[in-house]
Amino acid sequence: MNKKRIRAVLLAVILTAGCCLIPSSASLKAEETPRPAESVSRYRANDSLNSLRNALGLRTLAMDTALGSAAQAHTEYMYRALTSGQTERTDKEGFTGIEPLDRALYAGYEGQTVLEICSGNADDYEQMLTMALHDPAWRYCLLHPACTGIGYGHSSGYISMLFGVADNLGWEAEAVFYPFAGQEEVGNCYLSRLQTVPDEVRMGSERGQIGEPVTFTYYVPNAQTVEARDVSFTLTDTKLGRTLSCTVILPQDSFQLPQTIIAYPLSLYLSDTRYEAHLVCTLYADGEFIADIDETWSYTSSGPDSIGEVSTLNALKRMSSIFEVSKEQFPANWKPVMEYTDYSFNPRVALSRQIYRMAEDGVLRPETNSALLPQEGVTRQQAAIWMMRMMRQYRSNLYDAVEISFTDTFQDINRCTQEGRDAVQRAYLMGLVSGQGGGMFSPDAYITETEFEAWMNALESLLAEADDADADDANADAEDAEADGLDVGGAETENTERGE
Repeated sequence: MNKKRIRAVLLAVILTAGCCLIPSSASLKAEETPRPAESVSRYRANDSLNSLRNALGLRTLAMDTALGSAAQAHTEYMYRALTSGQTERTDKEGFTGIEPLDRALYAGYEGQTVLEICSGNADDYEQMLTMALHDPAWRYCLLHPACTGIGYGHSSGYISMLFGVADNLGWEAEAVFYPFAGQEEVGNCYLSRLQTVPDEVRMGSERGQIGEPVTFTYYVPNAQTVEARDVSFTLTDTKLGRTLSCTVILPQDSFQLPQTIIAYPLSLYLSDTRYEAHLVCTLYADGEFIADIDETWSYTSSGPDSIGEVSTLNALKRMSSIFEVSKEQFPANWKPVMEYTDYSFNPRVALSRQIYRMAEDGVLRPETNSALLPQEGVTRQQAAIWMMRMMRQYRSNLYDAVEISFTDTFQDINRCTQEGRDAVQRAYLMGLVSGQGGGMFSPDAYITETEFEAWMNALESLLAEADDADADDANADAEDAEADGLDVGGAETENTERGE
């Protein structure tokens, strides 16, 4: 194995595979040809990524046929093997190469270095890109200055994005900051979206959420490690003039990102607020001095100002009460097919029985998300999705009565997942959800107590009106039936008398 090959493998290894969340696979049928919607999503994601890279002064990524073939083959392998990761096993169906570079070379790629991000829990490429931008490890690939080509692959929720690095361009060391000045939609971040979360970040977060992590990456050609010494980092909220507490991870302390300084803000961002980051340090590559860093950059957050007190458990408790989800005991020997890793089944707790009954009914899906995150806040989109799942399962007559139309909708509806778009719009047409002004729904923002209660009141009113209407119809039918019965009875009596 030559030196370039060794470096290529090392670069691929530094990025752990995406989340190991595996979709249910009742039937293993890999997609043979891309669907039109997938093609649209691919081009939109590529345009978005290139817009971001151009704003950072990085070169544009061109879609590469060989990389695309390798990425598609790997997603089909992941789907068949029910696994999510970069490494393939020779004894599994669909094997085309152990490492990303092996698969790329097999598909006809002519370079010697590739980087890959992959996941088993994404609806489309746009959602995958959003997930990746939240995660410092995935950003390393997305914003690598030497990347010139990209390939996309998708099979039933499994997605791979494979990046080709041009070794022959003679690129020089380059610093990339993210978030950066002028970056849009910089908001708060779920810890569940991050591949690796330091314990001090998890303990210091607010309900499992922090401000968007800040990364400073000094990409150095041919260097395996970068060491940062005498580091001073401050993050200032210019609206209130306060300095945010941050947990800073240095490159020498991170196996995944040996060329990146990561700062995790332990406070939530305010909306429409400019944040200023200032970094001072000295950098060494493989033990040799390379640069003195004294950089200041800024970006504006999108919010929200605050989050409500609505946790996952509280939201599910309120909704299951409204929909009258059964609290009945399960059979004595009953066990859930799949348990949440952070919310075990407890037959003595009514809410636990309701939650696992909803899982059994398909309303909640532990098979595709093994963590319930019971104390984490609920996003506006998630609240709408749960409402519509329960509506479809427990009040299908109301669910089916709504004809979906996107003629009048929210301007940011396409920021929702595929299921979220349908759920939000259906709930909107039912009069159950509202926007946050300016025609925006803000699907990823935490729902506040006030908003949640307003939605639940609207839901209770809708169900009560439907019940009243059903009761009126039932009474009317009974009256009609009774009237018909009297007429028939009278006729029979008259005929009997005549017969006598």
